[in-house]
Amino acid sequence: MAPVRDVAIHMAARMNAALASEGSHAALRCFLEDLEQFELLESVAKAAELTPQRVVSLLSGKRSPPFATVVTLWRAAGLRFTVEAMRSGSAAS
Repeated sequence: MAPVRDVAIHMAARMNAALASEGSHAALRCFLEDLEQFELLESVAKAAELTPQRVVSLLSGKRSPPFATVVTLWRAAGLRFTVEAMRSGSAAS
């Protein structure tokens, strides 16, 4: 398995790309795929005090999970949530 930092960087890049091109449900699906690929599902679920089945259900894209739960899962996977200002002229009117 790759070093933890490399995995987190990979996961963040995939989720950011999916979020930019397809939206939040796609980003959550990428997160779930990466948790499974890197065999992190059980440890992340445990750290978030959830079952792996519940994590799969939350991230499957069928419904929007609570934001606080998603942030908890990200933290358990070594990720953090950040917000950036949009480029000039990009804000909705």
